[in-house]
Amino acid sequence: MRILIPTTYYAYDPDSNIVTDLAAEFVAQGHEVIVVFMAWGAPIPESDQITSNGVRVIGDTAARMDGFPGPVAKAFKWLRTGARALRRVQAAVGGEQFDLVIGFSPAMIFRQLVAWARARGARCYLVQWDFFPVHHVEIGALPGGIIAGIAKALERRAIGDFEQIGFMSPRNERFFRSYHAGLRTIPGSVLGLWGSASAPSASDGRETRRMAGLPEDGLVVVFGGQLSQGRGLGSVLDLASRAQSSLPGATFVIVGDGQGHGWISAERARRKLDNVQLLGRMPREKYLGLLSTCDIAMVVTVPGVSVPTFPSKTIDYFRTGLPILASIEKTTDYGATIEREAGAGLASEAGDLDQLEKNLLRLGRDAALRRRLGRAGLEYFHRKMTVEGACRAILERVGP
Repeated sequence: MRILIPTTYYAYDPDSNIVTDLAAEFVAQGHEVIVVFMAWGAPIPESDQITSNGVRVIGDTAARMDGFPGPVAKAFKWLRTGARALRRVQAAVGGEQFDLVIGFSPAMIFRQLVAWARARGARCYLVQWDFFPVHHVEIGALPGGIIAGIAKALERRAIGDFEQIGFMSPRNERFFRSYHAGLRTIPGSVLGLWGSASAPSASDGRETRRMAGLPEDGLVVVFGGQLSQGRGLGSVLDLASRAQSSLPGATFVIVGDGQGHGWISAERARRKLDNVQLLGRMPREKYLGLLSTCDIAMVVTVPGVSVPTFPSKTIDYFRTGLPILASIEKTTDYGATIEREAGAGLASEAGDLDQLEKNLLRLGRDAALRRRLGRAGLEYFHRKMTVEGACRAILERVGP
């Protein structure tokens, strides 16, 4: 099968991410894969290369309109990146056809490319992991009103080009059917998140901690991921502040990059949070090595949102056998999944700092509980979240 994967989120060799893992696994299963990667952030050189895992990557930057006001430039980027990607693919493959297109929400980014491929006979499968624009409005990343209404209409139109949809969880699917009522007839199923089943490289725990500037002994609580709006970063700092007296000796390490990096650094200094270490983004293997030396992994979101999220950072937490401490919006089934289905962590409602602290103390003071929950998470990952299983599930839905 010839598969096209358009994305704004990809990692070149030797790094990897969730999209890299999916593309590589399809190649391992005998398919031809072309990824068109339109870099959303820092520009990358235009390229057309075969990676070490056999994936052909057509790389370019997202559409840009320099010299214009922020809202205008942002709208141009969202509306024209798909056309730019289409031109790159047409130039690279000419009149060749694809059997399958795997897209990711927001679907409107690559609408022109997906519509072109479908008109030429490709089946189209959407991974629905980001509800645009409602979540962006609720976390303050996008204005509401007319702008949000137009964005929703464009997103709904783009989703209509797909024949199958994969959701992150049952509640995720129910929200979609309600929010996009006009798209209820598109078949879908729960796909969930995925990651490589290969074990992360072993690392010397004490040396890894020392190199990261962390104490060689003592409890380490880690938060990894994008540092931006809607990530609940304030809750991490609030918990660290309380832990200075309730769990002395614990260190909180925040790993990642994004717009919130400077704010965290300033807040850490202002509040004298000496138990917080802020590290930048790291290659995935190095990040996995660091995770394997930590004791507790945090998942935090913000209260007051209607969209049920299922944070992707869970993959690497489970892979490294870390128990999860979650502070999550009440609309999601994420908490029920990690507590009852996986038995891999403790969850509280976003905004309930008292319960979050109680859960931290319970995990922080019970090493046997941490080990048991960590093992359960790793076992759940291998049962339900491997990339091999995700590829099989997608192919089963789109047919031979």
